[in-house]
Amino acid sequence: MRLFILAAIALICIQAASAEEYYADITFDIGDSGSTLVSGVTNNPALTGRQTQEFTSKKGEYWVFNLSVKEPFSNFIYTISLPEGAVINYIKASTPVRIGGEGRTFIKATGKNNTMQVTVQYTLSPRNRADVVLILSLAVAMAFAAAGYFYFRKSKSTAVQSPSGKEEKITSAGEKPWYDKEFLADRQKEILEIVEKNNGMITQRQLESGMSIPKSSLSRNIDALARKGIIRKESKGMTNVICINKTKPEF
Repeated sequence: MRLFILAAIALICIQAASAEEYYADITFDIGDSGSTLVSGVTNNPALTGRQTQEFTSKKGEYWVFNLSVKEPFSNFIYTISLPEGAVINYIKASTPVRIGGEGRTFIKATGKNNTMQVTVQYTLSPRNRADVVLILSLAVAMAFAAAGYFYFRKSKSTAVQSPSGKEEKITSAGEKPWYDKEFLADRQKEILEIVEKNNGMITQRQLESGMSIPKSSLSRNIDALARKGIIRKESKGMTNVICINKTKPEF
């Protein structure tokens, strides 16, 4: 019995002596991909300096850093440096920890005659969200710029110069005009469609060359359209310019 007690005491002393042997001053530098650079001074083989993925895992958008060395250390200090922009969601450690840092969060802890165990859950979403916001802002700005450019081009393409020198816009493609061509004679419809295709303005001489009708008939139908306010005639040199009225004139 006495020998058993002495053996147990000896075993306890050996374990205590072994516990006194472990020490560590370690830094864990975690990259964006979870790869961890272990550096510092220790005599524990599980914490030898190296680049490794064994301490981190990922599920969805959540990263987990898990350090668990169950052998007691007589004295230890460790620093865990998280990736830039990381936010801690959960942390559990065998000893009290201190959290700090700007831009790149770090976790520090010390212990005596204790195990080195810590679990940290974190996300990189805040930094990613900032990048997304920046990208979306640029995309919106580019979309507005493109819309403005095409609007300008469209406005420019539908703008005509009247013989008086004043710029005037005609009805854009797809926009319903104020007049109804269904109530016009066939000749008047034909004349109006030719003027519309010519961006709302054409000379009477061009109409004469483009239509196989007598000049008197063309002139009579032009006058009829002018009386209805759909077009107007303006003299320009030796010919007349036929222009479509964008809005219904007040008689």
